[in-house]
Amino acid sequence: MDPAIFFPERGANANKAKATCAGCPVATECGAAGLLDDHGIWGGQSQRDRQHTRVALGSSPGRRHDRPTGCGTEAGAWVHRKAGEALCDECRVARNAGDRRRTAAARTARMVAA
Repeated sequence: MDPAIFFPERGANANKAKATCAGCPVATECGAAGLLDDHGIWGGQSQRDRQHTRVALGSSPGRRHDRPTGCGTEAGAWVHRKAGEALCDECRVARNAGDRRRTAAARTARMVAA
């Protein structure tokens, strides 16, 4: 079997690889081995599937710092979200402040347009 089917191009259909994994006797072990890998299909799971598994297990590989760069900012909140983590208190406050600011700006724009 061509191993390239397990590493499809971005946006390509991975159903053939997933179907192959469905009948594999070592799919569970393969999935565990690839849990920290960010490329390819491992044990029938795509990178996104493995990210959800990592979040469910309470781990978030790829973090290089205790706190993401920009923590306490809206950008820091996105870093948490991308890593599948809960927002820290500082980032939650910054995100909520940004939400309120955008809501007020939209309300003002509607009033001016009226």
